Amino acid sequence: MWKNNNIEHDQTILDKEINKILKIYKFIRIYDIFFSTLLLIILSPLIILILFICFFESRNPIFIQERIGIYQRPFKLFKFRTMKINTPSKASHLINENYVTNFGKIIRLLKLDELPQLLNVLNGDMSLVGPRPCLPNQKELIKMREKYKLFNQVYIKYICEKS
Repeated sequence: MWKNNNIEHDQTILDKEINKILKIYKFIRIYDIFFSTLLLIILSPLIILILFICFFESRNPIFIQERIGIYQRPFKLFKFRTMKINTPSKASHLINENYVTNFGKIIRLLKLDELPQLLNVLNGDMSLVGPRPCLPNQKELIKMREKYKLFNQVYIKYICEKS
């Protein structure tokens, strides 16, 4: 009899923890949807202006790159093109500065090249909460994120609340 009560008690605690995690996930997702939508609406004139300038500079204003996102799902990340077409696909800090376009230097400095990623956030590929998505060839970074469960944004938020 005592053992059954203990199992039921453990199950009740587990159910409460699962419900807490689900509430956190829903909150993060609502937060992502609300703020990415709001920012896309407010910044749409700036986004359109940057889109046109990038188009006239390189004829291909959007750069699409495969990344590893939430729950280790690969997805296509959107950015404004800041480098010349046919630049090697590496982390940007490993690329020679000569590959960066003139306007690309400005929007990189102001971090405006990241604005199209709001579409990725809205789509659920990435979040405003948690680590930035990594490149598939960044094997060491992927191993570290797996080890510390950093691909799971709910786990990250949950651990922060417990601390």
